[in-house]
Amino acid sequence: MASKTLRAAVFINWSMPLGFGHVGWGFEVSQGYFWFGAVELTSSIMKGKADNIALFNDYATEKKMVAKMKSGDHGGSGFIYHAYKFVKVRNPNVAEPLKIVATAQKNGYGLLGNNCMDATFRVIKAYANGDDKILPWPATHWAPRTFF
Repeated sequence: MASKTLRAAVFINWSMPLGFGHVGWGFEVSQGYFWFGAVELTSSIMKGKADNIALFNDYATEKKMVAKMKSGDHGGSGFIYHAYKFVKVRNPNVAEPLKIVATAQKNGYGLLGNNCMDATFRVIKAYANGDDKILPWPATHWAPRTFF
């Protein structure tokens, strides 16, 4: 069986919140088609309740995904994303990150351990079949600006 290589994407907003940055994810399901989203805080309340989070996960072509993330027209809180990068993943697992996304909404937002960076890391790690070296570790990169 031939191996398949697809891509995962990491998106960044450099300026929010408070200049620390904010990140989101994307992962390719088939050539040029992606699931993409983010955990976005809806208020300054950081309690870990489901009502303080705007999680979105959408499906589109690469071109539409990038356009939606850049414009903020993506179903979340309207955050715009200034840049993105791709990471190649051999034999990705599409089902596992979708499970992570499905449970993230009920977990709410928490500054430590359950924020945009943690969610992005978990989604991409699951897509990469548990490879925890696919992206920098959130525990050692304390702000999305340094994680990206």
